[in-house]
Amino acid sequence: MKTRKITLIVCILANSLIYSQIDSLFKYDINGLNSDYAVIDYKDLSQTTLYNKTLIWVKNTFRNPDKVIKMKIENQSIRIQIFDNKSICGKYGCADELYTVQFEFRNNKIKVTPIEILGLHDSYKLNLKKGDLYYKSNGNIRKFYSHVPKGVEKLINSYNISLNNFTTSEEDTES
Repeated sequence: MKTRKITLIVCILANSLIYSQIDSLFKYDINGLNSDYAVIDYKDLSQTTLYNKTLIWVKNTFRNPDKVIKMKIENQSIRIQIFDNKSICGKYGCADELYTVQFEFRNNKIKVTPIEILGLHDSYKLNLKKGDLYYKSNGNIRKFYSHVPKGVEKLINSYNISLNNFTTSEEDTES
């Protein structure tokens, strides 16, 4: 019994440590994203190290990294466009999305800026500044769109968490 309590405490502390490294996770509601960008803080990691680790993360995470990377400014920023078909899922299946995000690097910090989310089948651009399309005038979510806000959060935050986990690991090599 004592071992279970200790294990539970260790798991809770490890989980809170991972999330505390990320300045803010994005939330999406009637007002759109809660912030235009998030800053992930790191201890004792130079701008160059963060840039290089992010490039390695892209190469390890995506099948065609050269197609995913849309822009690079050496040691300053990287913009990627990600195909995703597992985050924004509703009653009739999951949507195919292109998510564009930019990473900007400073000593001990990565600034993460979601640029856009494009739907491939319906040719729509999801409004990151306003989510009112998915909500009724009384503020309750429309039943048909109930999956969208959580899906947007999942899409954006899952890549932030993945990058954070990779950057804070000791892994430095390309696989």
